[in-house]
Parts: sequence; structure tokens; C-alpha cells
Amino acid sequence: MVIKITEAVAHKAIKYGMADTPANAEVEIKRLLDQSAPLTHYLGTKRYEDWIFKLDGAVVIDLHLITCTICDDRKRVPVYEVCDDCGGKRCKRCRWRGEIRRLIPCPNCTN
Repeated sequence: MVIKITEAVAHKAIKYGMADTPANAEVEIKRLLDQSAPLTHYLGTKRYEDWIFKLDGAVVIDLHLITCTICDDRKRVPVYEVCDDCGGKRCKRCRWRGEIRRLIPCPNCTN
């Protein structure tokens, strides 16, 4: 499959410091995509380390650099708290686990 990179993505890569010219950005993005893994993230569909790529077929339509290592720029993190109804003794509300999963604002992003 031949990967194509939009001009906007090449310029965004230059802005993030990935490369110094659009041609070099294209080469670097293709290299990273070859080593990337599939991803389920609201920003894209492929990931290589801190880089997330959004592809539409064989065209890279967006690029993001993840800056928060705690939440991966999702802005919220899961926490597990003792179930209020059973006090951790396990009940139907907590699905017999004794704890409830909640999402809180990322402490790293809010500081």
C-alpha cells in the first residue's frame, strides 16, 4: 500500500520538529508508520511512541504529538474507588467487584 501524506500534515510535522522540509517530513512519517501499531484513540488510528497518526485509507490526514504521559492527552484518567453501596464487600451495583470505576480530570493536564 502506498501511503500519501497531505501537505498540511507535512507542515504540522515541521512545526513539531519532526523534520526540516516537507520532503523529509514525508520520509520520516512513512518510516514511523511502518513501525506503528494500530490504535483506538480519539485523535487517530496508528501510534508510534508519542506520535499519533490519523489515516483515511492510505492517506495521512492528521498528526498529533502526545504531550501528557499520564492520560495520553485524553484529559481524564480512570480511578477505582470502593463501592458506596457495599463498602467493598461486593454487590450487584459494582458487579461483584467491590469497587467502582470513575473518570477524573488528569492531574498532569490540569496543573
